[in-house]
Amino acid sequence: MTSIRVLLATFDAFPGELGASASVRPLLASLRAAVHLVCLRNEAEAHQSRLDGAHIYRVRCEGAEQEQVDAFTRAVHRQLASEEYDIVHARGAIAASAFSSAPDRPKFIYELADDLASEEALIVNRHEEAIACADVVVTPSELDEETLARCGTRDVLIVPPSEDRERFSQTRRTHPESTRMIVPGRFSSSRDLACVLDALEEPSLQGRVEVLFYGDGSATRRSGLMAQIQRRELKNVRVVSRSKVAVETLFAASDIAVVPARDSTPYSFGASPEPIAALALSGVAMAVADVPAVRTLLTRDRHALFYIPGRPTALAEAVQRLLDPALRHALASSARSHALNAMGSALRQDAFAQIYESLAPGSQAADPWLEAIETEDTGIRSAQLVADSPKHSSKSEPPEEPSLPKTTIRREPQKELEPQRTQRSEEQNGENREPKERRSQKTIRMETKTARSEQDTIRTEKKRKKKRTFSDREDTAEIKLVDIEFDE
Repeated sequence: MTSIRVLLATFDAFPGELGASASVRPLLASLRAAVHLVCLRNEAEAHQSRLDGAHIYRVRCEGAEQEQVDAFTRAVHRQLASEEYDIVHARGAIAASAFSSAPDRPKFIYELADDLASEEALIVNRHEEAIACADVVVTPSELDEETLARCGTRDVLIVPPSEDRERFSQTRRTHPESTRMIVPGRFSSSRDLACVLDALEEPSLQGRVEVLFYGDGSATRRSGLMAQIQRRELKNVRVVSRSKVAVETLFAASDIAVVPARDSTPYSFGASPEPIAALALSGVAMAVADVPAVRTLLTRDRHALFYIPGRPTALAEAVQRLLDPALRHALASSARSHALNAMGSALRQDAFAQIYESLAPGSQAADPWLEAIETEDTGIRSAQLVADSPKHSSKSEPPEEPSLPKTTIRREPQKELEPQRTQRSEEQNGENREPKERRSQKTIRMETKTARSEQDTIRTEKKRKKKRTFSDREDTAEIKLVDIEFDE
């Protein structure tokens, strides 16, 4: 197996419950490579850490969006200059621009993804540069003819978004007293959250749903969204960045999910609005923006209801239709069955293993059976090694077993030993003894009492001594106890 080094970059925080975690985590667990990951830093995460064998370097980006992009690009360039890599892998146009502008660039994988930046101007030019420089372009949906023409002869592979099937398989929870709607994902303008807020102002939805915006860890974007909600005086609408409850449990407790997106960059290029796979596996009925990636991943009116991006009335009509429990159940069941077959994390792992193998032949084509034998002690050794070992050598003779002594052992009387023991104990006691005039009368009385007790013990032992003699036979040794009387 050929050993390779990979630099993976994403303009997103990692790890997390949504976003890059769903796409990056399977790669870290499955790729046969030394992986270094450059990502954004959350407030609670360290600058460097290890996960699934990969080194993670987190970049703290503050200020305006252009300043954040520049800081991230500098961090990627520093990492490229400090290490040698065989393959670089970028998720999103912003991460890809850091690689396309690097002078000495190794083989390049560009994966279209939902970029965190909200300014379209920051993404369009970077996307075109990445298309022109990448060796392999990975997209979750089919690209239009114009984009394919810019790719030229480069490989364009479709890899759908994925999630852990077991993780998002919790039992659905129903709440007859209300209908709960969740809007998961980042709160950037590219998600077109203004369209969702406008739809909630429609008379057909007022007071009929409880709404939860969930998933963005940015305090700036979160406060901006809350200001819009307060300005519109919307009721039963809440904003949460991270919950104490796991995201899979939160999805299972939701009745409706809205996945908004603008019909512009990066979704017009084929990026998928997240987290469609997680919602589908959770069995949540969805109202999804009609962008190219959604048309590839889902079927209209079979897996989800589609609405025209930027039209609040269309979104309000879709949500109103989802208030019907029968329709919700039908759409959710169909979407879950589809996701189990087409959006599992194992499919993504296999697809990228083939991509990396095509760029670095022999890097992923390993035999787990042989690896287990080479790296673990299987307990199998050659016959020659066993024969030559000292333990199995015919020349060596087993050591003799110890036998019982055949001499009589007599215990000497302790008349001579007792004064020595008493003298040593007195010397030891006298080493730390202070002058008598510095000690209290109580301490002197205690020492006197202890000395008398020792003398009484010696006299008692003299009266009760026993002499032991051993008489040996061929197989056994008998112990005879003989009482000896002492004259006082």
